[in-house]
Amino acid sequence: MKTDRQKIGALGEELACRWLVSESYSIVGRNIQNKVGEIDIVARHNKYPNKLFFVEVKTIANGSRFDPLDNMTQAKLHKLHKTIITYLDQEKTSLESWQLDALLIRYDPKDKTARIEHHSNLY
Repeated sequence: MKTDRQKIGALGEELACRWLVSESYSIVGRNIQNKVGEIDIVARHNKYPNKLFFVEVKTIANGSRFDPLDNMTQAKLHKLHKTIITYLDQEKTSLESWQLDALLIRYDPKDKTARIEHHSNLY
């Protein structure tokens, strides 16, 4: 059985995918794991066919004193970078470029609404 935190996280990832699709992205994969770590979402944008977008999703419920950006430390970014490089190596992709983005989602369970902040090119 999922904890409340896991439920909010799963909802956040679903909202993130919907938002990305509404912004002309297509989802390549979700919750991609390798020996280094996990990538929440891998996507492509219609405008940039030779680029992969790796998206870290951070979701909190409104009223939380936690700021999701606080969790995006240099150590976390470095681990995400290594995870992405491992993914690209395993997939043997010949893409020209990639980008690490974050979607920060503040969810209000009472109103069932969400505010999404897109932070581009984190690494």
